[in-house]
Amino acid sequence: MLRQAFWCCCLIVLVLSLPPTGGSDMDLSGFWGKVQISAIFAALTVLGLIAYPGSPRWVVIGLIAMGLLIELIQSFAPWQYAEPDDLLAVMTGIIIVRVVWVVAFRR
Repeated sequence: MLRQAFWCCCLIVLVLSLPPTGGSDMDLSGFWGKVQISAIFAALTVLGLIAYPGSPRWVVIGLIAMGLLIELIQSFAPWQYAEPDDLLAVMTGIIIVRVVWVVAFRR
């Protein structure tokens, strides 16, 4: 059940990150936008680490790859634009959770 929830959340994040920039009231280009992106990927990381406790390395690599894929797709979409800072925000959220996870659970 947790694995399905993890993949469903990943799909939702992927789909919601691709609409035209003018179609949303959310501004993810400023500082708080980066904090939101980090929080989203931090939550995905927690869910992924719980769903796949034996594969933390692959959860981290997969989520970073997902963030990179989102940025690549946005760079080719005429209604979107890619920001390297977004990928940095993605990695920050993932790494913070992973470090806390290692310290808390000694894995």
